Amino acid sequence: MQFLFAIGMIFFLFIMFKLWSISGWLVFLLFLVIIVGVILLGRSESKEQQAIKDKKEKLLSNIKNVLLEDFTVTKEYITNDQDHGILIDEDNKKVCIVWQGMNRHKVFNYRDILESEIIEDGETITKSSRKSQIGGALLGGVLAGGVGAIIGGLSGKQKSDKEIISLDLKLVVNNTQNPVYTINFLKAEIESISQKPIPIKKSSSQYKLSKNKINHWHSLITVLIKQADEEDNKQPEPTQSTNSNSSTADEIRKLSELLNDGFITQEEFNSEKQKVLSQGS
Repeated sequence: MQFLFAIGMIFFLFIMFKLWSISGWLVFLLFLVIIVGVILLGRSESKEQQAIKDKKEKLLSNIKNVLLEDFTVTKEYITNDQDHGILIDEDNKKVCIVWQGMNRHKVFNYRDILESEIIEDGETITKSSRKSQIGGALLGGVLAGGVGAIIGGLSGKQKSDKEIISLDLKLVVNNTQNPVYTINFLKAEIESISQKPIPIKKSSSQYKLSKNKINHWHSLITVLIKQADEEDNKQPEPTQSTNSNSSTADEIRKLSELLNDGFITQEEFNSEKQKVLSQGS
């Protein structure tokens, strides 16, 4: 911004000098005005950026104080509007999601993260989901609870190859009350008159920086998902003998309840118990 302003003023002075032959001292004075203007503009932008940074740090400090002692923040991201954020404790393998202006938060074990998805203007770009039998069952249960409708509803917008309105990371977690969290990484500003978003060029440094950030966080969550799947696959499956013993014990327990309630006699109990033991052996 400062650079473009300076170039424009230099070009303007050059034209003025050619047309009206401005004297040397006046040219010097105008150049001085340009320098002062650039400095003031730079300070103004720096103060605004510093104010945003200070607010983020304050919000982050507040949420750290609220978290339990066993949560150590090793990585964090807070949205530009300070409305959402995500914190990771790599040592204890926990994830904390904050929302509503950083006033609410929820801590999840990394095994509760079921899916991570990068979304551009409502369209899925890439997705990582739990693949293990246990993780897949959890994800299926969450989707069956109504999240599927939300996911499907996000794909209705038109996506441009050259411009973008929003870039979001969506997380699906093992929580029936609030299973979906959307964390924004890039959002177009609203034009004051038309109240319509001003598209952001994908060739811009703003988009490239945000894309690198969201890819980084998606990769982090994907690693956690993969670790959970690997742990699920290492868990031994129940043997047939174990299942049989469990079933036998359940049947005998039911017979005991019938005996205690007076629905069967002691002789009937002994007879049925022997049959159950014979089938289980």
